[in-house]
Order: sequence, then C-alpha cells, then structure tokens
Amino acid sequence: MCGAACVLYMEKYNDGTIVDERDTGSAGIEPGKAVRLTHHTKRIVFPRDGKKAKAYFRGLKEGYSRCWCVNRIQDTFRSEISYYQENYGDIVEARNRTYMKNRHTDRMITMKDLHGRERTCPEELFIQAGKKNGAGIPGPDVFKGCIMQYLSWMQEWNREHGDHMHVLNVHVSDKSPYRAVVRRVWDCIGENGVKTISMTRALEEAAVPYLDEGAEESRYNNRKMTFDRLSREALYRCFEDAGIMINREPGIHTLRQALKVRKDAEFEEEYAKDMLRQIMEIEGQAPAMDAEGEMPGIMETPDGSILVPEESCRLLKIRECLGGAYAARSRQAAVHLLKALEDEREANAMRAMQEGDRKNLELEYAALRVGLLRCGYYAGPGRRGD
Repeated sequence: MCGAACVLYMEKYNDGTIVDERDTGSAGIEPGKAVRLTHHTKRIVFPRDGKKAKAYFRGLKEGYSRCWCVNRIQDTFRSEISYYQENYGDIVEARNRTYMKNRHTDRMITMKDLHGRERTCPEELFIQAGKKNGAGIPGPDVFKGCIMQYLSWMQEWNREHGDHMHVLNVHVSDKSPYRAVVRRVWDCIGENGVKTISMTRALEEAAVPYLDEGAEESRYNNRKMTFDRLSREALYRCFEDAGIMINREPGIHTLRQALKVRKDAEFEEEYAKDMLRQIMEIEGQAPAMDAEGEMPGIMETPDGSILVPEESCRLLKIRECLGGAYAARSRQAAVHLLKALEDEREANAMRAMQEGDRKNLELEYAALRVGLLRCGYYAGPGRRGD
C-alpha cells in the first residue's frame, strides 16, 4: 500500500484549481533529440470474478506512485468504488428497480458491476515520454511536474465546459520509461434526471465539435477525436514549458496512416508546383518590366560580377526551397507507404501459412478418424460393441 510519502494530495480551492508547491524547473535539461509523447486512451473492463481488477490495480501499485486522488482512500480500487457509490448510486438503484419490475432478478447489478462494465467503467489515459531509457527527460520529478501541470489544464478545461469529466486518480512511474496513468469518468444528467455515465453525451453537452462539422459522425469523425487532439496539444505544451523538445510528427503504424501521409504529401507537392508556376510566370514577366524601366535589370559589373534584382533573387530562393521541400516530403511518404505495404504483405503471408497449417491438421484428423472407424472404433468417446 502506498504510504503518505508517495501520495501527494493536492488542495482544491473553491475555484477548483490545483496547487503543487514543488519546484520542477527545467534544470539539467540538455539540448538533444526531440522526445515523442504517447497519448492513448482506452477502457479497462473488469469481469465479475474480480481477478482482472486485482491484477490491474496491483500493477499500478507496484509500478507507479499515486500522485493525485479524488479522495483520501489509500487503496485505489476502493477509492474508485467509493466515488462511484457517492455519485452513481442512483444508476444502480434505477436499473435494479427495472429488472425487479420485469422479473429479471438475474440481471441485477452491483456497484462493482457498474464500475467494471465497458460502457460505464472509467476511461484510462496512458502517457509515455520517450523510450525505455528515458532519454530526453531530465528525471522523474520533471516528468511528474509536467503531468501535474497537464492535470491542472484538464481541471480548468473541465470547469469551463460544464464539469462533465472527473479525474479519479493519477499514477506516475518512479523510473524510466517515464509513464503516467490517468483514470477518469465522464457523466451528464440523463432524460430521467439521474446522473448518467456517458462520454458521448458529456462531450456533446461540453460543446466539443466534430473534426469535420460538414460530415456525419463516424469512427474517424467524432467529438472524442476532437477532444483528444486538443488534449494532446495541451500535453505537448506542458512538456515544452519545461524545456523538453517534443516530436510533434505523428507516428505511422498502419497502412491507413501511411496512405494518409502519402495523400497529404501529394497535396503539398501540387501546392508547391502551383507556387512554382506562379513564380516562373513572374520571372517571365521580369524582362518586359526591365525593358519598360519599371525595375532594374540584371547588370554585369566591370570586375565580372553579376548583379541580380532583389525581387528576382528572392523568387529564385523561394523556388529552390519549395522544390527541395516537396521532393523530400514525397520521398518520406513513399518510404512509409512501402514499409506499410511490406508489413501488410508479411501479415497476409503469415495468415495464409496459418490457414494452410489448419487445413493440414483437419486432413490429418479426418484420416485418423477414418482409420479408427475401419478398425471398429468410434472417433468420439466410447467404443462400438461387437
């Protein structure tokens, strides 16, 4: 069990601000390679037997220190159950009354069921800074300070948008790789006046827009994606305020992401080519402008040097930069796309091999079954009589 030394209970004032009096300045930060921040959310479901819940919270207890909690209960699991009991007890009572009325007592739930089911369990936000050796992060205190600053941002955003997001606890690793686990729950008032756990409706009431307001809601266009993008940007700023360089370029892990990068690169390439065409048109008009005396032309000095009009020089530099930029971007996108296609090809080959092994096993089983039947045995339990 975490002692008082590893649990920092932050003071909450009337305006909801969170105060951490420790100094986690950027001392010791050396300039170097940018750090990549992982920002991933998911739901951890706990079945009724309780084994998965025990293993999960035991892992939090052993690998992390709890640096913030919604109440003063030392055990994290009991702390979350207590919060659910205080705030969502009406949900359990309303459901059980309905089940009792419809004579479905076998469906009645407990507070642990509400806490462990997919639609009503807390959301886990996982954060990791850098790789396993912790390169780029000065130390655990600086990392923890950035996480606490990020927590303050979440609380401030929550107050400004209707108080629908509730952070239950925050755990931070004591050594590299530097990781943090933030567990939170989203709620709103339902149609029957009972507080309901619902992230979708909570984000809607918080006035979080879709990524594309002109398109329908989908897996790739929803309010949660908008909030995650906003949240990720705030997390980046917290680390940059501490003097840590952040790699903001999104990672490419799937074929879909690689195709999107390629599409974006092609768009940028077309834009660059269009700019080049405009520049070349302006350059083509330059001699005529020189003849009319509206701008100085190219001149050769007695010592053999060439003087180029300032505007023409700038245009040439812009064209050179744009040409190199879109060419490099295109090459990078092509490399990512080829790697993603290769990974997909290897995955398909692996699936085909596994399918072949399965068919071979089925043939062997069928041959064995036929052999047993010919010898007077059943392939299943028991033996045929004489």
